[in-house]
Amino acid sequence: MHMNNTVVRLIRSALAFAALCVTTAAQAMTFTLSPPVLYLGGPVVGSDWDAWQEAMKRFGAEIKIVALHDSGGGDSLAGRRIGNDIRKRNLQTVVHGRCSSACANMFLGGKERQFALTDGKVTAVLGYHGSYSKRTREVNRN
Repeated sequence: MHMNNTVVRLIRSALAFAALCVTTAAQAMTFTLSPPVLYLGGPVVGSDWDAWQEAMKRFGAEIKIVALHDSGGGDSLAGRRIGNDIRKRNLQTVVHGRCSSACANMFLGGKERQFALTDGKVTAVLGYHGSYSKRTREVNRN
């Protein structure tokens, strides 16, 4: 997939900044705004849905692209909710680095979906799988 140079430069700049925001598995995703891009990185937790809604309320008009990076996933429901909202808002999604599980649900919500390039090569890894309820042992459909 091909991205224009402006988007690539924006992603590289913000990822350099985001690298300063260290997270642990117990922490929520980092939300870094650099209009028109919102960068989301790290593990997905249930409270990320609330953080997403707050970010959209405050900055939604400025955001056109959601760049996902370095996330092994996490809370499936939060990922699906954010992915559905990304689709409703007609936002583009971009993956840089690893994006798995709940992060992949967010990525799939994008109106246009792209992999970022590093030195002209795709270095993104997208990992997707289904999920089920531990309580009912049935496949999650929402």
